[in-house]
This record gives sequence, structure tokens and C-alpha cells, in this order.
Amino acid sequence: MVARQPAPGAMTDGTVPRGVVTDDDGLLRILVTLTRLDENEAALLLASATPDGSTLRELVGLVRQAPATHDDRLALLTLIDTKAGEWPPAAPSVVAHALRSQPPRFPAAAREVALPAVTGQLEGAMRTLFDLEETVPGPWTLVGGLAVMLHCIEHGRTGHAGHGRR
Repeated sequence: MVARQPAPGAMTDGTVPRGVVTDDDGLLRILVTLTRLDENEAALLLASATPDGSTLRELVGLVRQAPATHDDRLALLTLIDTKAGEWPPAAPSVVAHALRSQPPRFPAAAREVALPAVTGQLEGAMRTLFDLEETVPGPWTLVGGLAVMLHCIEHGRTGHAGHGRR
């Protein structure tokens, strides 16, 4: 096991020097929730980053698109609505740049999903997924029809919606 090196600018014990971390204005929470950064790393990044020209609107778009639970996303968007007026003008740009440049934190599934009985091609697709999950290191993301199906099953939705027909 390799010992983790302190972030640049951190003290030898890994803490951030006093004065770098400011009162909680929400910026750290956005980075810690949506990236793999811990609070000290996020504070150092905010203290040393340069604005990239992004706007508040672009930051909101990144938060909406980031892998997060619905509750986390809603809380972060509410935080932006209530705190953005207190931020320095360059803050949205710095945070947007950090979100683009740091690996995302993928939320863990809230619970196990009980699959209904499947047959045929769907059974083969599910077996392939289970094999991938056991052999390919994560995090990885499932997209497409199977992702939609699992999302619906997880939230108790079954059946056919009719592809937009009324």
C-alpha cells in the first residue's frame, strides 16, 4: 500500500494552512460532493485555481449533469441559488474548472435492486453486466436501455409507457 502524499501546500499532517479555508460558502461542498477531492484538497484547489471564464449558468449546468443522487443535486442547486450572490465574481469559474478537471465521485446505489425474471436476450445482457461488474474495475456507467430499465425497476416503475403516445 502506498502512503498518500499530502496535497501541495498542505501541512505534513495533511491539513490546510489556516487562512486558506474560508467560512462555508458552499464552494467546498460542491467540490467534495461531486469530485473525489476531500475538503482539504478542495480548499487548496480553490485557493490556487485560476478562473477559466465559465459563468454561473455553466456551473449550474455542470452540477445538473454530474453523477449525483437526486437529493444531493437538489441540495447543491439550492445552495447555488442561495449563496452565489455572496461569492467572489470568479468563484463560479474556478469551481466549474475544478469540476471539469477532477475525477467525479460516483454515488453508491441506495439499495439493491430486485430484478424480475428475465429470459432470452435480456437474460444474456444481464449476465454480461454481472460479469463486467465482477471483472472490470469501477467506477463505470451503464447507459442506454438497460440503464433506463434498471432505473425504472429501482423506482418501482414497470410496464410500457407507449413511446410518447397518449
